[in-house]
Amino acid sequence: GLPSDADLVHNFMGWIELINGTHLAAVALSSSSSQKEEGLVFDIITMSQQQPTDAENELKRVGTSLQRLCDVMVDEFSTTIVETMLVERAKMLSYFMQCPHLLTVTDEHDLPYLTTTTTTSPDLDETKRFLAIFVRECTRFLAQIGTTTTTAMLQLAPNAMLTNVAGRLEEKCMEVVLDNLGSTPAFTLVGSRAFQRDITSIMQCFDTCQTQAPFLALKESLGLMTLENNRFAQLREALYGLVQPGVPSSIRSKTLLNYGEFETDGTVLDEAQSMMQAKGFHALHLRDAISIMNRRIIDV
Repeated sequence: GLPSDADLVHNFMGWIELINGTHLAAVALSSSSSQKEEGLVFDIITMSQQQPTDAENELKRVGTSLQRLCDVMVDEFSTTIVETMLVERAKMLSYFMQCPHLLTVTDEHDLPYLTTTTTTSPDLDETKRFLAIFVRECTRFLAQIGTTTTTAMLQLAPNAMLTNVAGRLEEKCMEVVLDNLGSTPAFTLVGSRAFQRDITSIMQCFDTCQTQAPFLALKESLGLMTLENNRFAQLREALYGLVQPGVPSSIRSKTLLNYGEFETDGTVLDEAQSMMQAKGFHALHLRDAISIMNRRIIDV
């Protein structure tokens, strides 16, 4: 299981302090003299104009190395959070293993956890508890330091941590959406709606933070998966008509879309992308949209 709430808070704050400390040291060492860097005064290192150029360059090289270390730490943090804490210890793996069945459900009564008070899988409860604490502590830290120029540098760690964890979570969910592991070759409208409710409950944990455009592709993927049967079939046939305009509708509905046919003709590809954007799908790549369309069961 997961650590207690108090231990999680302690660990998150430790990571923020470590990443911010490394970043500040990197900026300080990279400065050619004691100066204000985005409004933050570094008094810990004073470099005069008389210092040897070689020494200045060496400090800059060390600063660059520290900044790379800072980036590595952010990446290591997000990997540990998603792969170890969430997937392994918070039961996300158990949930993902149930997705092949969940996505092919044709009747909501087949969802054992669905009640008047529970609409999402209980296997995600610990994940949501963990993420709620993580987002709360990052946003609380940002609120405490404010947005003045003197504290701008301190925003790096929590913002980077939030953005990277959100990005890795999106990648894990997109593996299911796009069948990257070969475990979800087909899905139904009912199953997709259940999956959408579950994944949306995870994404909502980030609603209070200001991460840059989180989960755009995932949200659009879920939107495409849960289109009503008629609208889904119409969009699919319209795309097919761009590459095979003379094929009857009855055949189009039974034939898989081939992204290669769009890719070989730049004009057709542009038309297809414009068609998807007109339907509200701006972040979802056409290749991924086709993967979804080819696996959706619409005759249920």
